[in-house]
Amino acid sequence: MIDYDYEDAERMEQLIVTAITTIFREQNFSRFMQWSRASIPQALAFDEDDLPFYEQQRLATLLGRAIWNATPLPKRGYRPQPVALPEPDAPCLCGSGLDFKHCCAGYEDEAPEMPEDFIWELLLERLSEKRLQAALHHRAIPEHLLAQVGDRWLDAGRPAKVVQLLEPLFEQALDTRDERFAAALEVLCDAYDAQRHRKKKHAFLDRMTCSGSRPLQAAAWQRWCRIFMDEQRFERAESAFAQAQRQAPDNPATALLEMTLLVVQRRLDLAIERARVWKYRFQRQPNPNPDLIEFLRAVIQDPEAALATTYPLAFDLQLIRLYSIIEQQLDAPLPLVADIVPVETPAAAAEHQMPLFAITMLPPPLPLPRSGVLCPRPPGYRQERQWRQHWTLAKPTGTQLDWTADQVIKVWQRTSWLDALSDHPESIDQLDILDDLTSALAVHPEAQLPWVVYYLQRPLYQRAKQLIERILDAHPLTCLPWSAPSNRPALRLLLRLYQSYLQHERDIDAACEVLEWLLQLNPQDDHEVRAELINHYLRAGEHTKALDVTRRFPNDYLADTVYGEVLALYCLGERQAATFALRGAIQRLPWVISFLIRERVRRPPLKNPPLPGSDAQAWRYRVAMRDLWVGERGMLKWLQGIKPAVVEERT
Repeated sequence: MIDYDYEDAERMEQLIVTAITTIFREQNFSRFMQWSRASIPQALAFDEDDLPFYEQQRLATLLGRAIWNATPLPKRGYRPQPVALPEPDAPCLCGSGLDFKHCCAGYEDEAPEMPEDFIWELLLERLSEKRLQAALHHRAIPEHLLAQVGDRWLDAGRPAKVVQLLEPLFEQALDTRDERFAAALEVLCDAYDAQRHRKKKHAFLDRMTCSGSRPLQAAAWQRWCRIFMDEQRFERAESAFAQAQRQAPDNPATALLEMTLLVVQRRLDLAIERARVWKYRFQRQPNPNPDLIEFLRAVIQDPEAALATTYPLAFDLQLIRLYSIIEQQLDAPLPLVADIVPVETPAAAAEHQMPLFAITMLPPPLPLPRSGVLCPRPPGYRQERQWRQHWTLAKPTGTQLDWTADQVIKVWQRTSWLDALSDHPESIDQLDILDDLTSALAVHPEAQLPWVVYYLQRPLYQRAKQLIERILDAHPLTCLPWSAPSNRPALRLLLRLYQSYLQHERDIDAACEVLEWLLQLNPQDDHEVRAELINHYLRAGEHTKALDVTRRFPNDYLADTVYGEVLALYCLGERQAATFALRGAIQRLPWVISFLIRERVRRPPLKNPPLPGSDAQAWRYRVAMRDLWVGERGMLKWLQGIKPAVVEERT
């Protein structure tokens, strides 16, 4: 029996593509077999010393006939026209001139399997739109491969056509839709997203989780899990994952989803433990997937790195391109990209006209000496001017960090800025450009995925931190007030660094250090980071530090500052001072104490930001800090004893 083995899968695939092209051109079996006997041995680089000529012809004939029998013919409505084996006394197909019974009969078992699905998968990547429409008209494309057509149309910006194509697959006979239809479910959801049909997508997923076959239910729950992860609703994500695992316990996608869910939450020890469980399970299967086993080994070694290196090939190519630019630039020496021009007060900083920025007058409430304004050095000035020719999106409004949904779509649809960045990767080191890049990444739909955090966001934030430190080392000033527009990119970058430490690193100490730094650079605290810092100090038991911050903001309107002072004094044992502070707090923000004392409170309508003194502000403070008040011995009884007296005084 002839032993053949095609080690070069890519070469084999290219041969089959060439064979299909020949079949479409000739649509004649005899002429195609002549081509097969002449071309296949040459394409597969057979060596006549190892495989005699007649064996090469036999193998080429077997393979050629298998490809012909699986290939759909346009003249037959895109359906195959299989050719049976010759009669025993008929000439053999290999061209030897012998009868079939005296030549290749008995070697039929050596013919390679050539599934029609495989041929269609190759065809759908290459068919012209005209021929694709003809195949759809004849209903010749296997239903489970329509997802590939939908994916092609999505890339061409035709989501409405995708919905029209794929929705009928899920209208009836759902119990017959096996795991092959999971891809169609995913592509249909992507089409709904492209059309912004959020409610329609959710209704579809709900129907699949209730009425679909087990594979469809698993795919729907997996999609729900990713949706909840994107929204950082991790309890619901875990619940959706549990449902997906129940429906498809041995699905590799389920394993990858669990690893992602755990790493996004920074539950790295549990991710390692679960990777060991999955690895043991998959290794015991009859035909274990070596790539999957290797991935799980990588998770056991370093969960974040494993997820980061797994995702790039599966997601937004624009992000992949940005990653390559960032990787190239981060190896460059750290430049001094800006100087600081001293000004006497923040008001003067606001009046300090800088090119490229629209000045907004924000007079500060406090006089702050030794203030300064960041001024790019000449090369950076030119780079920013060039950048603005491609990046037309305005900065976030006021003290906001994020853009609107429409702006997000614009920035990732019109990416000439990526071309500009590729031509001048050194411009990444300009704080104003870094600010734009990190803002765009923060609102990208894939922003929470481990590889985006690990390879894009984290390096940019760390580079920004190093650049700002370099500038401040060269110009040791106390303040960079927010009132100067040219200072805002640096301050926004530090705010994003704080968020990264808190959300992805789970490093509270590092997050606190950034908040302290921000408060030092911008003592007016336009972003109200004092609230987070005070609460961090109180939770860490650093009551004196919390008290110091609260006293820097007399007559504040934030509940965290006003009531944080009370809590800090009480915990320090200064009961008289705490009583005095509490009376003032109740006079200023009376709703807060009611929301702290009562065991149950109905949530009021929430506004963002909540108005000072409103029940929405009181509710948010209750959610954030009530556990500390309740946990402090004697605190609630003390509060209840003071509140009636204050209310009576007010009356």
